[in-house]
Amino acid sequence: MTPHSQSRPIPIVHLNPKPRYMDPVNLAALIIAGIAFIIALLQVIQQYLSTAQARGKVNRASIGQWNKLNRYRWSFRHWQIRVEYLQPTLKIDNVLDSAHLGEQLILKDVINAFPSRLRQKYTFGVSLHIEKGTRGQLLTRIKIDITDSSGKAVSMLPKNLQGAKEHGEKRLQMLTKVASTHVKATWYNMMTDLVVDPLLLVEMERDSRKSAPSSSAPVSRASFTRQKKLFLLPGPGPLTLAQWKVLYDKPVPKKKEPEDPVLNSAVHVHYYQIPPNEYRSPASSDASKFTEEPAYVDAETVRSNLDNPILYIHASDLIKSALLLDMDPEGVDVREHKYDMRSQFCSLSSRVVHSPVVSYVGKPGHRYELRNCSATECRNVIHLAEGTLMVGSVVASIALWGYNAMDELFTTVIDQVTGPHWQQITDIRERVPGLEDDTHETWNGKWADPVTPFFPVLLGLSGSPTVANAFPRRLLSKWTPQARQMAAKKAYRLVEEDPSAGFIFSPRHLFSKMFGEQQDVDILVMSDGYKICNGWGSVYGGVRGWLVGDLTEFTYRMSQCWGRPEGCERYAVPMLSSLKSALKAGSLNRDWGLAYNQNRPDRGNTWRMHVNALLVLQLLLFDTWLASQADIMAGDGSCELTAPADVESAKKIKSLPEYEQRVTGWKRTRCQLTRDYLNRLADGLEGKGASCMGLNDETSSTSEDVEDSSSTTVIQDDKDVETLEKGWEGMRIGEPGQWARFDAVVTLRAVTMAARLELLKDSSVLLDCQEELDPLVQMI
Repeated sequence: MTPHSQSRPIPIVHLNPKPRYMDPVNLAALIIAGIAFIIALLQVIQQYLSTAQARGKVNRASIGQWNKLNRYRWSFRHWQIRVEYLQPTLKIDNVLDSAHLGEQLILKDVINAFPSRLRQKYTFGVSLHIEKGTRGQLLTRIKIDITDSSGKAVSMLPKNLQGAKEHGEKRLQMLTKVASTHVKATWYNMMTDLVVDPLLLVEMERDSRKSAPSSSAPVSRASFTRQKKLFLLPGPGPLTLAQWKVLYDKPVPKKKEPEDPVLNSAVHVHYYQIPPNEYRSPASSDASKFTEEPAYVDAETVRSNLDNPILYIHASDLIKSALLLDMDPEGVDVREHKYDMRSQFCSLSSRVVHSPVVSYVGKPGHRYELRNCSATECRNVIHLAEGTLMVGSVVASIALWGYNAMDELFTTVIDQVTGPHWQQITDIRERVPGLEDDTHETWNGKWADPVTPFFPVLLGLSGSPTVANAFPRRLLSKWTPQARQMAAKKAYRLVEEDPSAGFIFSPRHLFSKMFGEQQDVDILVMSDGYKICNGWGSVYGGVRGWLVGDLTEFTYRMSQCWGRPEGCERYAVPMLSSLKSALKAGSLNRDWGLAYNQNRPDRGNTWRMHVNALLVLQLLLFDTWLASQADIMAGDGSCELTAPADVESAKKIKSLPEYEQRVTGWKRTRCQLTRDYLNRLADGLEGKGASCMGLNDETSSTSEDVEDSSSTTVIQDDKDVETLEKGWEGMRIGEPGQWARFDAVVTLRAVTMAARLELLKDSSVLLDCQEELDPLVQMI
């Protein structure tokens, strides 16, 4: 091997590269270039966006959470990204459906936290009561009630379930705090005060167009909208999960009747038998419902002089929404485009700029009265304002009621009810489709000219509104003040001079016991709002009467405050001392009520009686007497007691099995007695009137005559009082004296009912919207 061929070792060099850093000058240049690029990109994007003015009119400051519904669309025509907002729509039906949807959704979450076996065992519900604080202030207490099969409250729960219940109650208390933030759009502020979350309105509309939920989701958001289509509504008791499934998941045949809760103790739910379609105004139709798809509008189309989009709303929906917020519609004139309404905490003002423009002002964070009411109570507030009254469990416009309509109703009920106990008829409105006034051709002239005027009879037998704030006073003109005065004097004198009856007057300390010493009795709510009674027993839903349910719970509560004196006649009629002079003189009217509120004769350190609460209490007292008298005359062995009664006796009657469920239903004996009573009023005896309400002076009438103040009632002399008993001879059951007393108390109740309705706000403008014109109004 030559020296040249020898291999030489190659040295291995280990390189340790040092980190190389960008020059600071270059790094700064790169950052500046990146920022410039982003700014240039944003400028390019902004060039293709809608104008800043348009975007500012649909942002959060302008329309609140409604801006979450905005959508962005590329317009090839304008070569821009256009922002569109959802056109707001407000219908009173949607408001009523959505007002308490938040509470229902929270209750659903609490129910889902319980295991399946406890869901079937317990009954869940949300209770809302107005209570008096330690300093006399009114407090709203919202609780989630959980009861067992016997109706007793479940006090001991596992720690995790108790935590879920308490968390749900905290959410209920915090629910209305969403309304504390107001924005530029006044219509959004009003929606917030009405339903807490305006997006619920949109969700309700979207859910109503979706298919029914599957069986795997027993309680879903969409399921709540199905309640409108059913004939069963929750009544005085809360709902079990099994009933949630029946109501919301399974299609319920209209003709299928549920098991009678009175006869079957396994059913833990009560039904309030008023199908939602009965609440509707006679003038409303399916065409008035919101059925179209949500409409999106380009933000560029918002007027330059406005800060937000416009809400288009019909006058009737605007007025009804204002009533829920306790505004007074007396100054509204749809023909003159005046929509000024005010209350203590909010107002609506209008001006005309080519067309009516309305704006809303409300106190942020205020808890309005509708938040203290149940969904059923809110509906009753609106439908009483429309001029509807309830007889039994059927609601219809005053113009549709008449002797024939009532006779048809009670005849149908008598045919359907079996047994002596309370029984439900779920499809009663379908069974009595022909509710028309007595002049309608359906009746072939029967009772077209009744002996006794019908309108006071309707007031005497209809349900008493315990939660109400408006009524069309125009309808009260059917019964003139002179006729009311004479009827009251005649009825009062008949009861007073009856040796087996007479009056029992309340003691002076009654109200002090009700609102001072025994605050837990919970009979009335002493507030300036329109919720006078909490939703229990005979006042559930804000309207109920002796024809459709028992009053044993009220009698028991009232007897704890007002003891029945010894030696009192069995048939004595209970009377509040504050109303004695007014009913005796026939002067119980609006003027008397306003003077009572101004003088404040009944008050204490932490309470003051209002005339509306006074009249509601008297109506309930009359109802207990009528219920007891009807059971006695019909020979019912388990008759109710008249308030006040012996406390032990009232407790014993209340605990009877047939009264434990407190079902809203019908009783055969009372229906038969009422039908006999109506027939005698319409026909008289040999053509002569038998009622304290007087004689009908009309030879012919039409449905429009309900509002005709020219129709009068003949006033008879006081000497006819002694001969009234003769007009009740020959009745199927009962003695003439019993029937005369019964009629006298019905008359006094009608007078009290008329005063109660007369003292409410005047909503006669809603009659104009139903019959003539319901214009479209712009709300900014």
